[in-house]
Amino acid sequence: MHQTTNIAILFGGRSPEHDVSCASAQSVLGAIDATQYRPIAIRIERDGTWSCTNQPDVDKVWVIPVPGAGLVRAGSGSPICSLDVAFPLVHGPLGEDGTLQGLFELADIPYVGSGVAASAMGLDKALMKRALAQAHLPQCPYVVLAGEPTLGGAEALAMIGDSIGYPCFVKPAELGSSIGVSRVQRPSELPPALELARSYGPRIVIERAVEHARELEVAVIGGPAPRASLVGEVRHAQEFLTYDAKCNDPRTRVEIPATIGDDVAARVRKMACEAFVALGCDGLARVDFLYTEAGDLFVLEVNTIPGMTRGSMAPRLWAESGLPYGTLVDELVRLARERHRRGRRSRNGS
Repeated sequence: MHQTTNIAILFGGRSPEHDVSCASAQSVLGAIDATQYRPIAIRIERDGTWSCTNQPDVDKVWVIPVPGAGLVRAGSGSPICSLDVAFPLVHGPLGEDGTLQGLFELADIPYVGSGVAASAMGLDKALMKRALAQAHLPQCPYVVLAGEPTLGGAEALAMIGDSIGYPCFVKPAELGSSIGVSRVQRPSELPPALELARSYGPRIVIERAVEHARELEVAVIGGPAPRASLVGEVRHAQEFLTYDAKCNDPRTRVEIPATIGDDVAARVRKMACEAFVALGCDGLARVDFLYTEAGDLFVLEVNTIPGMTRGSMAPRLWAESGLPYGTLVDELVRLARERHRRGRRSRNGS
């Protein structure tokens, strides 16, 4: 008899990307094959409370994953449900940064996506850039500011002007979806941009802007030997690809495949896989690039939990590459179990 797989879809979270996460979860839950999977929707509220939203007999409770038991009620040890695999869709801090992944590692539960270290580097732009630099992948010139006393000071402002110049982008080091990002045209705009970024965390990344660059994106799937999707391009009408431009502006459009030469597409796809491997990613990631008229390519960032709505870039890229949404979910679950088996063999010395 065919046995269904209990799959926990975790979404929401305590970061500013809560709503994006909820939208991703709705798409995954709607696409899951009910003959193969029994979905368990786990919503993490903004206050950190976990609840099983598709089990009406379970109210808001703190739940904890326990090895061999799945999810149990905190404080009671009473089982809520067994888990075969977890599918984290929590974007931003306390979800995408390795914390949630570490919880499932401790509970010995297979989970979709990258492990603890790759997840931490994927969300932390400063760590990510160091890993990409070590892999000799081209990036925009950047600096990292850390520590409140230095931010906005004359010495820091002079250093940014000398080493990065204007225009530049100011970004929180540990956040995604373009939240807290500012484009700075002149020195007078820098202090408020730094203050905005600092409101989301103490470390800030400042990157040189690449004028008139095209924004290319590639989805990568797999483990130690990943494969890349077609290359897509995001075209938008705003000053840069803001959260609003990504999610709300009807003028933003996507072209798949991007209208670039085959040789450029091959370079982008190769570099996307190299970035995936440089961070030690697993499962699914989206790698973003800037491409100039002069033919320069820059790796912008690696997103280890990309948006998973049907309209999100990573699923669209794979759909156009011959991997439709439902099949993509199946493949991610398969990869999660495969990585879990590899990890067990490694821990057991076999």
